[in-house]
Amino acid sequence: MPRLAGPALRVLLADDSHSLRLLMQVTLDDHPDFAVVATAADGVEAVRLAELHHPDVVLLDVAMPRMDGLEAIPAIRDVSPRSKIAIFSGYSEDRMGAAALEAGADLFLEKAAPDDAVLTALLTLCGRSPQPRRRPAAGPEVLSEVAAPGGDDYVDLLLDALEEGVLVTDAAGVVTSANFSATRLFGVPTSRLVGRHVSALGITGAEHGDSTATAPSGDSRVTGDPISAALAIGRPLSAVDVVVRRPDTTSAWLLASVRPMRSSGASKPEAAVASFVDISRRRLAEGEARESASRFRRALDTMLDAVALYSAIRDDNGTVTDFLIDHANPAIVEVTGQRAEELMGRPLLQLFPALRGSPLFASYVRVVQTGEPLSVESLDYRPYVDGHLNRGAYRVRAGRMGDGLVVTWRLVGRRSTDSPMPLPPALT
Repeated sequence: MPRLAGPALRVLLADDSHSLRLLMQVTLDDHPDFAVVATAADGVEAVRLAELHHPDVVLLDVAMPRMDGLEAIPAIRDVSPRSKIAIFSGYSEDRMGAAALEAGADLFLEKAAPDDAVLTALLTLCGRSPQPRRRPAAGPEVLSEVAAPGGDDYVDLLLDALEEGVLVTDAAGVVTSANFSATRLFGVPTSRLVGRHVSALGITGAEHGDSTATAPSGDSRVTGDPISAALAIGRPLSAVDVVVRRPDTTSAWLLASVRPMRSSGASKPEAAVASFVDISRRRLAEGEARESASRFRRALDTMLDAVALYSAIRDDNGTVTDFLIDHANPAIVEVTGQRAEELMGRPLLQLFPALRGSPLFASYVRVVQTGEPLSVESLDYRPYVDGHLNRGAYRVRAGRMGDGLVVTWRLVGRRSTDSPMPLPPALT
């Protein structure tokens, strides 16, 4: 089709899925009124590329690592104020449209929308009068176009170069195409992948392993393969954890994203494109980290000294305003008069308001800011069951751990009164 008035609109495309970026780039570049000048895998990269290229249109996914699409909008406005920003999301407009526009987007588009509708909306956004695209008549010219380097063969070569596995299915979920990485991930050669239904590929939802998979576009649980689920609901699924059981009895954790495809005017998907990334090593590392953390906490619980783990609570400026008590061992009752389960998950100053503005709290903040450990002695008062008071001297030590603290209290002296007396404010 002929180009509308003016040069091609320069587009920056940001999506965390390689395959979806590639498919959308091919769709845009195939239209004479669009030219993709850069692609980004996350919001941080999108901001950098927007500052570099000053595109006419920025097409942003919502769910991306490091910085999501909604967070990226104001940053892109700062570095490229003339760019039009369109959110292109797997979430429905009912769920995310208002939030996107409130964040500063000019337009919200669903990934499930037909390509022609997406292109028309982008042209309208940029003040151009879209015209319906015409399919060229079948004939020698069309056949030669398919065989050219920019046709389907070229796309297949690009897909085979991707590290993530890509499957293309028909509307029934039967595999029609698979790239090289997919054969490696599923442990099945292309000849045995193509023509099989996805339900026969050994894919199960992550909840059949050790966690729960959810579908961001509808927050519905994925109990089977995500391709069948996406075809059934007619909407994309992004970043779904699944497990694949291979014919050789090995298995792998995969991160799946699926996009149902439909032509203009079609009410139901006619195909689906799914991408899979092997996250087995990450899941193993996460499991090892959880087990290590569990062993660490069990070790703390056997200590005679009182121990607590704090994480910093910060305001919008990054200033530490409080600490959340993540963990406390049973010995903490000797220091605070409260059991560990009464403390965990609650802010420190909410539990002990006398600490607000105290030298000890300021010392805790300095430990987080500088990394310099703290060692002080403090007096504390705790009641015995019979009403007599226990006056204890504790050595308090604190060290930075992540964005927080590990704090220990060791009793170095104790004195009890002979009769009940009012409980004075704690000096810890």
